[in-house]
Amino acid sequence: RRQRQMCIRDSPKSDVYDIEYMTRYARVWKVTSEEIETHIAQSGNSDYEMPEAILTWPGNGRAAYGESEHLAPFMDLNENGHYNPYQGEYPIIEGDLAVFTIVSCTAEEEFGSPDALDMDLGIMIYAFEDEEEDLELTTFLRYTIIHTSPNDFPEFSFGFWLDADIGTSVDDYVAVSYTHLRA
Repeated sequence: RRQRQMCIRDSPKSDVYDIEYMTRYARVWKVTSEEIETHIAQSGNSDYEMPEAILTWPGNGRAAYGESEHLAPFMDLNENGHYNPYQGEYPIIEGDLAVFTIVSCTAEEEFGSPDALDMDLGIMIYAFEDEEEDLELTTFLRYTIIHTSPNDFPEFSFGFWLDADIGTSVDDYVAVSYTHLRA
């Protein structure tokens, strides 16, 4: 196997990196299930003040600028493929509290190489408010990989390494909750 260098940007891949791009993407969105429930119930109400994270949720990229058409999951009520929170559409999150961000990655043997691996990663970090203490104290991560390279990589694999030491190395627990995984 060949080693590749990884270049990571704190926002999705684009052909244009202007002020609008930075304002739109160089951030995280924090959304709660309660905010979404309120949005669903109140979005048609003229007195409703929409939360900023729902208003600016990055459901769609700017395709004219080479960005992925779909970046973050959302409920597409009118099935037109475009996120519009003023029509009652809302982010789809995991858990009761979620933080979402997008990063783009380029892995190349040499920068500018024609066999570059380009991808956007949608990263959702979420938690549940639950009376079961183990679930209440657990943080989950979900990665969504959007392949933005024109090349096919039939043997692609993705790994995640974590060395989070809270206390000592003998009391760190990392696991998978199969009951909370969704296809």
